[in-house]
This record gives sequence, C-alpha cells and structure tokens, in this order.
Amino acid sequence: MAMTETVVGIDLGTTYSAIARVDQAGSPQILPNLDSERTTPSVVHISNSTALVGRIAKEMAVSSPQNTVQFVKSFIGRRRKRFQLADEEWTPEEISALILRKIACDAQIGLGEERRLRNAVITVPAFFNEQQRKSTADAGRIAGLNVLSVINEPTAAALAYGFHHLGSDKTILVYDLGGGTFDITIVRIEGNVVRMLATDGDVQLGGKDWDQRIIDYAAEQFRAKHGIDPREHPESLQELIVHAEQAKIRLSKLAETRLTVNCDGRREVVPLTRSRFEEITHDLLAQTDMTLRLTIEEAGLNFSDIDESLLVGGSTRMRAVMAMFERLIGSPPRQVLNPDECVAQGAAIHAVMTQLKLHESGEGVGSPEIRPEALAKFRAMEERLINSHTLGIQALDAEGKTVVAAVIPRASNVPCRQTRIFRTSRPGQTAVRISVMEGESSNPEACTEIGALHIRGLPKNLPQGTAIEVQFEYTQDSRIQVSAGLPSIGQAAQTDIQRTSGMSPSEIERAGSRIAALKVE
Repeated sequence: MAMTETVVGIDLGTTYSAIARVDQAGSPQILPNLDSERTTPSVVHISNSTALVGRIAKEMAVSSPQNTVQFVKSFIGRRRKRFQLADEEWTPEEISALILRKIACDAQIGLGEERRLRNAVITVPAFFNEQQRKSTADAGRIAGLNVLSVINEPTAAALAYGFHHLGSDKTILVYDLGGGTFDITIVRIEGNVVRMLATDGDVQLGGKDWDQRIIDYAAEQFRAKHGIDPREHPESLQELIVHAEQAKIRLSKLAETRLTVNCDGRREVVPLTRSRFEEITHDLLAQTDMTLRLTIEEAGLNFSDIDESLLVGGSTRMRAVMAMFERLIGSPPRQVLNPDECVAQGAAIHAVMTQLKLHESGEGVGSPEIRPEALAKFRAMEERLINSHTLGIQALDAEGKTVVAAVIPRASNVPCRQTRIFRTSRPGQTAVRISVMEGESSNPEACTEIGALHIRGLPKNLPQGTAIEVQFEYTQDSRIQVSAGLPSIGQAAQTDIQRTSGMSPSEIERAGSRIAALKVE
C-alpha cells in the first residue's frame, strides 16, 4: 500500500498543546496522544539522554524541578535565553521542538504506518512579532517537520468556526486567553471569506498570571503562620504551581476550594473562595477588558455589532471572564467551540487550504486525502489577514535625529507590498546599512530590530540625497521580505535579511541533530 502524506495543524501552547488533522470526510479531528489525552502539557523533563514530555514531565516537575521546564512559549524568540537542564543549556526553540516532536510522534503512531506525518501548520499568538514567528517555525524544523505556514491562533479559531458557517454574514470576536499569552481579534465572515478587522494583545499575559496570584496568596498565608516562604524552595514551589492550577479550574465550578501547601516538613491547608480569587486577580481581568474595548474601537465597531463571541484557551472558563462578557455585550458568550481544541482544528483547516494551493501550483506537496465533494469547501474558503505590528526602517528625520520610518503600518491587509524612497545622508557615501525595524514607536529603542540589509561598493562621488528605494513584502504567513537599491546607479541590496537575532540555518541543523539524538517519551 502506498504511503500518503498527512498535513496537520498544531496548537503549540504555553501550558498545553494539541494536534489535529482533517479526515477524509473533511472534518477537523483532534489526534490524541499515547495516553489517550486530547491535549498534552507543554512541559519537558531532561535526564541523561532521555526527554520526557507531557503529563509525566509535569509530574516530574515536583520531584526534579531543576531538570524540568514549562511555560517555554513565553521565551521563544529571545536570542540569549537558555534553560539549564541535565547539566546542559537548551534554547527555547529546542525545548519547543521536543514538545512538537512528542505530539507529532504520538499522532504518527495513531495514524498508522500507511500515513506519514511530515507537513504542519503551527499556530502563534496574533501579537507575536516576526522574530517570535520565525523562532516558532524554526522549532518545527528542528523537530523534523516541514512547516508549511505559521498562523495566528485567533484566526485559526475563527476558521474552525467559519468552516461550519460559510455563507453567513457575521462579525466574530475572538477572546483568546491562553496559558501565557492573550489576544483579542475581530473577524468578519462574509460568504466564504474570513477577514480580520483588528487585533491586539499581550504576549506576557495569560492564565499562568492568574495561577501566580493564587501561588502568592497561598504562600503568604503559609509564611504568616510558619515563617517560611514556600516560593523559595523549588520542590515546594513546583507542587504549589500544580495545586494553584487545579484550584483555578475548580473555582470555575465551585464557590470555594482549598490548597495544600507543603514546605520544610510543615503542611497547611489554605482555603480560597471564588470571590477572593476574583478580587486578587481583578487587575489582570481589567487589562483584558481594556484591550477588548480598544480593539472594538480600532475595528470601528460597537459591542452591539458583535454577532458571536468565541472563547479560546482553558482560562476563559473562569466565571469572571463570562461575567465580563455579559456586562459588556449584554449576554454571556455561547460555548460553540471547545476552547482547548478549536485552535488546533482551525490550524488543520488552514493546513489543508495551504496544501491545496501548494499542490495546485506544483510545489511538490501531495494532494489532500479528502473526498472531492468535501474538498470543494476548502478550495472555496478565503482568508484575509492583517499584520499586528508596524514595519519600517531606521532613518534620519529633517532635524538629523534617528527615527523609525514606517513602511507597512500596523493593521495593513496582508499579503502586501509597499515601497518607500529614502535618501543617502551625506556626500560620498560608499555603503548603506538598512536596519529593518518592527514596532509602533518612532523611537528605535522602543522597537525591535529584525535584521539589516547592506548596499556596499557605491561610487565615491555619490551625491548626498541620492534616492534609495526600499521595498517591503509581508507574506500571508506574516513573514517579511525586504529588498533595496539605488535606481539611479542600478545598485541593489541582497534580498535576504541578515538577522540580528534568531537561529541561522546552520544552528537549526545542529539543533535538529541534537534533538534527534534524544529519546523522547
């Protein structure tokens, strides 16, 4: 029997990850792990030459916290961040690759030998910058996957919803409160088109911040009685992290719960009511409230214009989130999608759409394994996205001050291409360095340098003010391509950005070999 290639969508989450594919009937399905769980904890434990990933790694965090890492998504894209595990240093991309490898291998076993899982779409928060997106794709490549695309999590959720509501005319609000990130995205579904209207978020705010408030509350109660802070003892802290997450989950159903705190041979049971929990986390919810209002305003809408609210991420099950929506919109959001699974399912839908385009353009990707009558629906769907961050370059203003000049403003429709003319700053300039920036400020220190292009070997008699044409292209999967040249003399820059951060191709290859040498369980 010939082997068929299966494309998958992967929700690489801060606290939990999930993987899905579209079956032959054209329906997105979650692929469970070997423990028959539909989501896998994004936790990695490394000892000797073995990497434990998922539930067993989460359990090991209590007894062996020094060799266990979680919440790695919050650090991806940070060039100098390292985790010390088993006397070795590991990058966020390598740890993320281990999570991806585990869930992909488990899914492969479930699919059977007649299907090969190689091509994948991976999701990221809508407000991730370009470097974080690239690092996420790098993690997939390190794991041995062919990453077809990177897609925004709220867009994936909207696709999962829109897939079952094609032909409708609705405005959708996606409130995505994950384990470590938060996004608000307004989406319009018009016929077969899913169109983003506005997006905003915070990549450092998520469910773990609510957990941390519980941890701090319980630890202070313990310290007041015993004079010992369990947060200063690694094993006690890890146990408290587990208990805090469980308490948050219980408080979505119960009015009161209890946490057990163990430290230095002492034990304390700390009661926590839902009202007290909501009181100590009120400011966190208020941050999401403000972002929600600003995003509605940016889209040019009122709350009354929202037809449906989609809640994404397990933390949206908190009663306070439901109450906030009822207060703002007038009714609680309907649970039309599983908040833990819809992102992976939407990514699987996007994966088939991407596979179709690549196959039909002769890109060497096989045809989707979907019945023709069902495949027509994927061919008809269309995504229209916007970028979440302004892109520009460093330049001198009229006063000679270095500023960031925007080329592609935030919330531009993508894919898009924009060209701007800049000019040399002095006579006889023999080289030009074009610094590619991302961010909303004109102050370079408040933005992120993605990389740089260089034009060298210019004529020594080049006059000041010679035109430099800079062209930015923003792709469908939120990647940047930049080219530049001096049209008056026919001199061009290389089109590949020399990145000042992120992993190089050789580093990705070395990391892939390193991960492949580990036994992943």
